Amino acid sequence: MNDSIVEVAAGAASGALSKTIMAPLDRLKLVVQLRSELSSKDAREAYKGPWRSLQKIFKEESFLALWRGNTPTVLIQAGTSGMNFCFMDLFKKAAVDVFGEEQRFAQSFASAALGGATAITVFYPLGLMRTKLALDMGNDPREYPRGMRDVASKSVQSNGITSLFQGYGVALVSVTVYRMIHLGGYDYAKSELQRRQSFSSEYNFKQLPLWQRVAVAQLVSVAATTFHYPFDSVRRRLMMQSDASKKRYANALDCTQQIFRNEGIRGFYQGLGTSYIRSVGAALLLLSYDFFKSILISQR
Repeated sequence: MNDSIVEVAAGAASGALSKTIMAPLDRLKLVVQLRSELSSKDAREAYKGPWRSLQKIFKEESFLALWRGNTPTVLIQAGTSGMNFCFMDLFKKAAVDVFGEEQRFAQSFASAALGGATAITVFYPLGLMRTKLALDMGNDPREYPRGMRDVASKSVQSNGITSLFQGYGVALVSVTVYRMIHLGGYDYAKSELQRRQSFSSEYNFKQLPLWQRVAVAQLVSVAATTFHYPFDSVRRRLMMQSDASKKRYANALDCTQQIFRNEGIRGFYQGLGTSYIRSVGAALLLLSYDFFKSILISQR
């Protein structure tokens, strides 16, 4: 089993596991983050805050509705995580020639950013579908009863194939920043801890104590969430108008200006508290990736 297959398999497995576990919080975050995009004032008030949103979803839909849209989420996370870790590994090997053997900081952050940019480009349409399905409230009638097929067909029919890439520009910036801090920060911190504790460079999941791996994973997850959240808010709102005949936002800049003018700085951070809780899932992604990779390497 070569290095690329190990990276893809470990990344995909960790991505699918972490997203499935954290799917309810992910949907709650999207509902709170995008409630201003709902059609009625009553609906916007009903989903004000994660606790009220949770109660309303339980009452009107069901417990399992918290996983609505999870299929595209798992596909996205498994695919993007596999590609992220694979491309990060490839870019990191190339970065050694560019930055030199000792520049571990530059190697980690540059390779993580490039890996994230590559993955978001490939999987962006699935992310758009997941966002719209998460905001497809209630049971009767649902706007997208057939799930991903309805989102894709309605978007393409309304505004063409490019509608599946609404908000791609700001997403590219958002995800690149997030992956640079999240994956790059974790990779660099691990390598520094291993170096300072005189561990061998050979990959071994058990080299670092569990508490160190958990602390580093959670720290970089919170930092990445904080820095990229305003970009993510703009991206999600642009996604919501992929099948709209009359668009509310002309582009990312117009969306940013409208949010600031109508909602202030707080408008960019709606749902951030839920995202901090969800950062446990982002930390789980890193830890489970290490675990699955260690198993795969031991089987070679």
